[in-house]
Amino acid sequence: MRNDEPLGWATDILVSLDGLAPGLIRRVMVSAPMVRQAIFLTLAQWDSLPSGPDAPSRELAASTAEVLRSGWAKEIIAAQFGFIPDGLVATLERIGPAPLNMPQSYSRLWAIFTDADQRKAGALREMGEITARTIRVLDALDPGLVHAETLKRLESVPQAIDLSRAIRFVKAVCSTATDEAISEAIKQMRSADGLARLLDRFMRRADRFPPQPVEGDHELRPLTTAQAMIAAGRDYRNCLASMIGEALVGRVAFAEFTGASAKVICEFRPLSGGAGWLLVDVHAERNGLAPRELRQAAEEKCTALGIPHISAPDAGDWRSVRRMVRRADPFAFAA
Repeated sequence: MRNDEPLGWATDILVSLDGLAPGLIRRVMVSAPMVRQAIFLTLAQWDSLPSGPDAPSRELAASTAEVLRSGWAKEIIAAQFGFIPDGLVATLERIGPAPLNMPQSYSRLWAIFTDADQRKAGALREMGEITARTIRVLDALDPGLVHAETLKRLESVPQAIDLSRAIRFVKAVCSTATDEAISEAIKQMRSADGLARLLDRFMRRADRFPPQPVEGDHELRPLTTAQAMIAAGRDYRNCLASMIGEALVGRVAFAEFTGASAKVICEFRPLSGGAGWLLVDVHAERNGLAPRELRQAAEEKCTALGIPHISAPDAGDWRSVRRMVRRADPFAFAA
């Protein structure tokens, strides 16, 4: 590749063809972007042609060089390919005056505009500036995410891969996250942070949780939807809503226990080797200490269902001492 040259990889081919049609290089240098890019599109095809005995004839090379030196954009494309796909010329103009950094980018662009599935071509037709990176990002997206509004918000291939994987996860955990719903949501995006908001909106509707520790009854109700966790977080004034992702991948589970006088949130963690679940904590409002009787009742309920808890002497008074000291000195017990 000759990226050190003003015309990059196209330099050597242009030098060769300029010998057959003097003035071709000058024509490239003074032409508008549309004509330039039509020339680069043709040169990308010539870059992949064989050399030696199987190389194109001198007559064909001279004919091509003459078209490149004197033809308009549409004439150049038609002479090389035989037809002009809808929207290709306008897309070429939006690449700008410089060639894309690799001839393969032009080959990929041609393939996109001649593909029976025109979603990618449609996305490019609605884009502003187009670069080789735009094409690579487009190819990295899952089919359902191919849209100009998506492209405008992605800066790299890794971002496109992350978005595709994130959407796959959202579709797996949210029954309303259909291809049609996601496509419509993408079309409606307006703000710069639209993709993050789109993901957050569907995550808040998640309703396909992994198997839970408990089936649920009048005493112990599992929180099996994102909306249930959000509502409980609001009622208990805690951070349950921030744990939705952890719950969706089975790293934690929550249930509301109703005792004789109050309610608490039970937090469960999975044991290794598929050995079931462990009750690791019982949370009152604002993650405060649950009354001893209520905590014991929750533990006994879980034990009856085959869910163990960590057996330890009651540490409620010690926790109170620790909280009081930390309020006075944030660095207390740091050691």
